Amino acid sequence: MRLFWALAAFFVGLGVVYWVLTYEWTGTVLLVVAGLMPLIVAGWATHAGSTRTSLPDDDPEGTPADGAGQELGEFPEATGWPVFIVLGIVLTGAALVYGLILLPAGIALLGWSLVGFIRESRH
Repeated sequence: MRLFWALAAFFVGLGVVYWVLTYEWTGTVLLVVAGLMPLIVAGWATHAGSTRTSLPDDDPEGTPADGAGQELGEFPEATGWPVFIVLGIVLTGAALVYGLILLPAGIALLGWSLVGFIRESRH
């Protein structure tokens, strides 16, 4: 976490020095924004670390039953339908970019894969 605070201070400080020496705003904005990115991570890590409570997993003498929550139910079986759903979406999007002749094929593939996915998930 100290690394992110150091990176934030370095880039923001470098941005200020760059502005004082050059009065060029593009590079200054770039350096200050490069300092804001690790600042966001450091701020989140500091906040999350200060509000973190002790978990059952942290107890060296804890058992798996201590950390067990409520039962979530059943998960669906592994399936290939999401691949076809994505292909249908990509083909439909490509039809909007390259030509509407691909649109019926994209919509048909998307519809077929959605119906297959829904039917499989109900069983």
